[in-house]
Order: sequence, then structure tokens, then C-alpha cells
Amino acid sequence: MGEASSRRLAAEGAAMVLGARSKDVGEQLAADIHGTGGRALFVPTDVTVESEVAALVRAAVDEFRRLDGAFNNPGAVSAFGSAQDIDGSAWGAKIELNLSSSDAGDSPRQRRTG
Repeated sequence: MGEASSRRLAAEGAAMVLGARSKDVGEQLAADIHGTGGRALFVPTDVTVESEVAALVRAAVDEFRRLDGAFNNPGAVSAFGSAQDIDGSAWGAKIELNLSSSDAGDSPRQRRTG
């Protein structure tokens, strides 16, 4: 969903700042967007680490001088089984990635663009 949305938004003229843990995938997507005439920057980012999200936002502002919007689409299946069968640390990691990190780049302190 994130890749398809990024391609579509870039095709519509948006400058894209892409963040993901997978460097190879992110760099390839940025290259693909550049190849179609779009503007894209990839910043390796783990959205469960607030300082990395802050660095992503700073990179957006440094590169494009502003941040008009954010499409936060984190998610993965990191633990399998029923809720009672998943240990506490695996459950916490799943919640952190799939729920808590989804608004990490949209906090009031991250929205300031200067």
C-alpha cells in the first residue's frame, strides 16, 4: 500500500520522502520514481524510533523546504498466534509498530517546518 501510494502521489506531482527499514527496497522505489520524472528522497527509518522519525521529517524540510502532509503506513506481522499465545515482548513490539508508530510523524513537534 505504501509503495503504490508513493508512486501515485509522485505521478501526481508530489515530492516524496520515503522512509522504511529496508534500505534496498526504499532506494529502489526512490530510483523508480526518479526514473519516471518524479522527485523522491529515501531516508532509512525505523518508525518505532522517534529520533529516526524526527530525522526523516528534518530531511523532508531540508530537501524540499516544507512538509505539507504525511502518509504514515507502518505495519507488519511480527508475531503469530492467538493473543494469549504471544509472549508480552512480542505483543508489545507488534503494538508499537502497527499502532503506536502510525502517528509518530504527525505529532505537533514534528509538524513545525520553520
